[in-house]
Amino acid sequence: MNGEPVSFELVHPNGDRLAFAGEVCYSFEQQGFGVKFTDLGDAQLEFLERILPDSAS
Repeated sequence: MNGEPVSFELVHPNGDRLAFAGEVCYSFEQQGFGVKFTDLGDAQLEFLERILPDSAS
């Protein structure tokens, strides 16, 4: 599973949606997996900035 490409869509609480691509970078059986984003454009970066909490606060 590690290294496997994935495509997914994230949804903002206001209903906005945006497609993302990535690859599995680690997995835990029956728990989930981590994704490394690939091909992030300006639209994806701006979307992530809107939905993720500010870590500097």
